[in-house]
Amino acid sequence: MWAGGFLRFQEEIEYFGSRMLPLVRDIEAAESDSIGAPLQASA
Repeated sequence: MWAGGFLRFQEEIEYFGSRMLPLVRDIEAAESDSIGAPLQASA
């Protein structure tokens, strides 16, 4: 499990690239798809 802090830089950068970047890309894609769309409130 990733604890942060980059104490084991190689392992943690690999984790970040394989687990975190896809999530960020998904968020960016969802945001770019919704540009110009009406805002929706979330619960």
